[in-house]
Amino acid sequence: MIDPLLYARTSVLDREQPILKEIRDAPLDFRFRSDTTALTVECLIKAVEARTMDTGVPNTRFPPASTARSCRATNTSASFINKGSTR
Repeated sequence: MIDPLLYARTSVLDREQPILKEIRDAPLDFRFRSDTTALTVECLIKAVEARTMDTGVPNTRFPPASTARSCRATNTSASFINKGSTR
């Protein structure tokens, strides 16, 4: 599924040629050290595998917004809930 999408855009991936100099001595198969399209396909496959892998760690669930408001109203430390929010 990933291969056809990337092979259709190989001209765009040619801009990544300079990265091949950086990975010249990396412990990779020669195919990945010489072809940016093959390297990109392999990296995307590894990223999808890592994202979908079951690690046994439960997903983080944040409390609903109403809980965050009630925490602030009762002066409980809820600064971790709003961290990074923009107003």
